[in-house]
Amino acid sequence: MLVAPGPQLTGDRLRRLGWGLHDAGVALSVVSELSGVAAGRVRPVTAAGLTLLHIAPPLRGGPQGVLKAALDRSGALFGLLVLSPLLLAVALCVRFSSRGPVFHRQVRQGQHNRPFTMWKFRTMVADAEARKEQLTEDNEVDGPLFKMRRDPRVTPVGRTLRRTSIDELPQLFNVLLGQMSLVGPRPRCPRRRPGTTSGSTAGSP
Repeated sequence: MLVAPGPQLTGDRLRRLGWGLHDAGVALSVVSELSGVAAGRVRPVTAAGLTLLHIAPPLRGGPQGVLKAALDRSGALFGLLVLSPLLLAVALCVRFSSRGPVFHRQVRQGQHNRPFTMWKFRTMVADAEARKEQLTEDNEVDGPLFKMRRDPRVTPVGRTLRRTSIDELPQLFNVLLGQMSLVGPRPRCPRRRPGTTSGSTAGSP
C-alpha cells in the first residue's frame, strides 16, 4: 500500500497502520517529498525514537569517484557517437530555420564553484535579449529570471527542441570534458552582483 503523509496521518496512526497491514501481509510505502537524490545515497536510520532518512554525500574522490568520472565520460562519448546523425540534423535545422548561431553558451558553476561554459542548441531568435525589454510586462515570475509560457522569441524549431529536451544534448560535450555529470544536480548560474544582468536570466536562447 502506498500512502502520502498529511496532517491527518500522524506518526502514531502511521505506525498502527503499518502493524495492521503487517498482520495482513501487506507492505506499506510512504511517499517522500525528497527527489533528485540517487537511491544509493539514501538509507533509513533511527535516532531518539524517530525514523530519519540519512543522505550520504556524493562520492567525488577516491576509486569510486574515478570510476564515476570514467563512466560519465564513456557514456557521453557513446551517446555522442550514437546520436551524431541526430545532432547534425538538429544543427542544420537550427542554422537554416532562423538567423543566428547553432549553439547557445551559458556560464555555469561546476564542482568547487569553478565556472565553465555550458552548451545548448539555440532555441530563440538571435536578438532575444534586445526583444526582452518589449516583453517585461509579460514576465510570469518575480526576480531577475524572465519566463513566459508562450515566449514569442522562441523559434518554431526551438519550441520542439525544448519540449523534447533535445536542445540539451550538446551538454554531452560538457560531460566528456569532465565539467558535468550524466546524473547529478543541474549546474547553477554564477552569482551576480546587485544591479548587474546576465543573458542567462533572460531565458535561455
